[in-house]
Amino acid sequence: MAYAHKGDHERAILDYDQALRLDSKFANPFYNRGNAYARKGDYDHAIQDYDHVLRLNPNDADAFCRRGFGYLQKHEYEPENLDYDQSVRLNPRLANAIYNRGLAYLQKSEYDRAISDYDQAVQLTPNGADALDGRGFAYAQKVDYDRAIQDYDQAIKLNTTHTNAFHNRSLAYAHKGDYLLAMVDRAHFLWLRFGILGITIRLCLLTIVIAFAYGFGFKPFRLAGK
Repeated sequence: MAYAHKGDHERAILDYDQALRLDSKFANPFYNRGNAYARKGDYDHAIQDYDHVLRLNPNDADAFCRRGFGYLQKHEYEPENLDYDQSVRLNPRLANAIYNRGLAYLQKSEYDRAISDYDQAVQLTPNGADALDGRGFAYAQKVDYDRAIQDYDQAIKLNTTHTNAFHNRSLAYAHKGDYLLAMVDRAHFLWLRFGILGITIRLCLLTIVIAFAYGFGFKPFRLAGK
């Protein structure tokens, strides 16, 4: 566990391997090794370990949730949804399972079901900016940009460095034709993501692109009434 807390997942896995060689009848080493594999991005091995956990403890809601996340990362949505469904049945207040199931519905373009899950996630974690950002994104896919922006506003109030919320709100403003607000949010996103150097480089590139566009007769920006 000490290596896992330090972020040394390779050595943590070696320790869990040793523990399992001594005794493979307990779920915790499988669970912890699965978490270490998942943090490394090795979702195949993580899923195998969560399989072991669930054979030993078939009512472990968190193990279903984490295995579902592994399937999500592998873009295998059907087994993932079944895992999240089972996780929520075992623990209806497990916000991570509900949030991640909403994310799976987003990936499958089932926006109403995603919004329903995000509604629950927001109720369970009222200070969770991610669920608000996810619900805003679902509304945006339904072309309900006003409600999307409301959710992004709330997400940013809760987390003023939420890069996704700034990025997504800039897109929503652009779709509404509020280009100035979109540019402000885009600049804020670039600042958070890349810092002052990143903003400078990207603004220079944008200036070059706009100059070329006007040179070829395109007008990406027009003054009102012109």
